[in-house]
Amino acid sequence: KKKKKKKKKKKKKSSYGGNGEVNSILQKYCFPYECANSESPYNERMQFITNKYVNRLFASPRTQNKKEEAFKRLAHYFLVISHKDMILPEIKENEKEKENDKDKEKAAHSKSATNLPFIPNALTDVHFDLQIRDRYPSQDYPGCPLAARVYDFIFPEPTKVRKEEGKTEVRGLVLTDADGTKQYGSALVFWERLSPVDIITMSEKINEFRVKKCNLRPLTEWPDQLYAPMAIAVISHWPFFSFISHFTPFFFFGWPI
Repeated sequence: KKKKKKKKKKKKKSSYGGNGEVNSILQKYCFPYECANSESPYNERMQFITNKYVNRLFASPRTQNKKEEAFKRLAHYFLVISHKDMILPEIKENEKEKENDKDKEKAAHSKSATNLPFIPNALTDVHFDLQIRDRYPSQDYPGCPLAARVYDFIFPEPTKVRKEEGKTEVRGLVLTDADGTKQYGSALVFWERLSPVDIITMSEKINEFRVKKCNLRPLTEWPDQLYAPMAIAVISHWPFFSFISHFTPFFFFGWPI
C-alpha cells in the first residue's frame, strides 16, 4: 500500500495582520507615557483609542512646536568665555608726522591731547575683545538661538588684564528676543593667570604697534604675572537665578555634584 502523503493546509494570513502588526503601524510614533492600559482611567483609555484609531495621531511623525520643546529643557547653553584679541587704536599716516618722538610720548598720554588717540603704555592699558572659548551644544537650538555677543552682557565694561587676581563673583543677565521671549543666565566670573608665553606675545604686539604705527620707543619693562577675566555661564528659559548661581561654581571649584 502506498502511503498517502498528507498535504498540510497553509493558513491564510489576514489582510489586516495580527494585533502586533496593527500596533506597529498605528502606534509607531506613540510615546510610552501616552499609551493607556486596562488599569488606566476610563477617560484616558477613550482618549487614547480615539487618538489611535480615529485621529491616527500616532501613525505619523508629529510636528513639534520648537519653542514649546525648548521650554522642556532646564538649561539651553553652557558657555566658557575668555579674552581674545587686543584692541589697539587706529593711527592714520598723517598723524605720524605731526610731532617728534618726545612730544608724541607726552601727548599720547596727556588728557588734553586731541590730535592722537590714547596709546597704551603698558599691558594693563589695553582693552581686549571677548570670545566664546567653548560651548555646549556646539550648534544653536532652532527654538531658542543663542544671542549674538552674549558675553557683552556678562562684561559690560571694557575688558582689561590686571597685575593682581580679581574677586570671583556671580553675575546675572536677562536676554530678550525680538518677539519678547526672555532667556535668563547666570555667570561665574573669575580670573585666569596668563602664561609667560602669552605675556611675551602681547608685549611684542604692543611694541610692534608703538614702533611701526606711532614711531614711539618700545617698552622694556613687563610684569611678572597678569590675570585675565573669564566666565562660566549657563543660559536658560527659566529664571532660576538662585539654583543656577549655586550650580555654576561646581565647574570652577570641582566640587562633587
